[in-house]
Amino acid sequence: MNYRKGSVLALSSLLLGLGAAGLSLAVAGDEDSKLHKAMEVVQAKNGFIMKNTKTAAVFKKNQKDIVEATKTLTKIGKEFREDDVETKDKKKDKKAWTDLMDAFVSETEKFAVAAGKDDAKQPDVKKAYANVSGTCTKCHDLFRPEE
Repeated sequence: MNYRKGSVLALSSLLLGLGAAGLSLAVAGDEDSKLHKAMEVVQAKNGFIMKNTKTAAVFKKNQKDIVEATKTLTKIGKEFREDDVETKDKKKDKKAWTDLMDAFVSETEKFAVAAGKDDAKQPDVKKAYANVSGTCTKCHDLFRPEE
C-alpha cells in the first residue's frame, strides 16, 4: 500500500512538473517572437522620448537623438505593418492591424518632423508626442495580450 502512495505522489509530481514546463515554454515562445522583441525596442524608445521631452533643457540637448529614436519607431511600424497578428481574443483582424500601423507610422513621421525643427519648442513637441502615444494605446487595447 505504501508503495502505491509513493507511485501516485511521484506520478503527480511528474505531471505537475511537465505541465509547468509546458506553460513556461508557451510563455517563453511568445517572448522570443519577432514582434515581442520589436515591442521591447518600441518600449525603450518610447521611454527615451518621454524622458527627454519633459523639460526644455533636456529636449534641446537630446533633440537629434529624439528624432533618431522616432525614426526607429517609424521603421518598426513599417516593418510589422503586413504581419497577421492575433487580437486579445485570439482572432485575426488584418485590417484593424494594418489601419493601426498606418496611423502609428503617420504620427511618428509627423512627430519626427515637428521634433526636428530648429525652432521646435519642448511643450509643443511633448504635446505632439501624445498623438503617437494615442496610436499605441488604441493598438494595445485591441492586440496586446494580457500578461
